[in-house]
Formats: sequence, structure tokens, C-alpha cells
Amino acid sequence: MVAILPCYWTYLEIAKYHADKLSKNPVKVYRDWASVYLTPEYASIVDGLRAIIDEASDYLMRDFNRLLSIFRQASTYEYLFWDMAYRQEQWVF
Repeated sequence: MVAILPCYWTYLEIAKYHADKLSKNPVKVYRDWASVYLTPEYASIVDGLRAIIDEASDYLMRDFNRLLSIFRQASTYEYLFWDMAYRQEQWVF
């Protein structure tokens, strides 16, 4: 869960930050797709994931540093994904 939380959380935060721009976007399919991340249901999913991780952390303190490392690595990949999109870059394999 700590590996997927950054993805969910990032979409929520980016949607909130760009809510005004989203409402003015001329492409309806994009507005419809992106507006999902502004719904109370989606925010509830993110809050639920965070709560599960917070509650589990009480029992997993011995693994805290390992879990934190996983969360940070996943967050870095999320950042790289958004940075790549912003710069309109492509990864070539």
C-alpha cells in the first residue's frame, strides 16, 4: 500500500491545484476524466488508504524505515512521471 499511495495521493493533489484550469478546459472528455479526481469519493479512497497505512504503522514500527524507503521511491517515480509529462518527454526502452 505504501508503494501505491503516492500515485493516488498525487492525482488528488494535482487535481485540486488545477481545478480552475480543469473547469475551463475545452476538451470535454478530458474534463470528465480528470474531474473524477475531484470527487468526494476519490478523496475518500485516498483518505482511506492513508488511514490504513497510519493505523498499520503502529504495528509495523520495526519496519518503518523500510516502508518509508518504499514510499519515497514510489514518490520519486511519481515525480518523474509528471515531470516527463510536463516536459513532453518519452521513455524509450
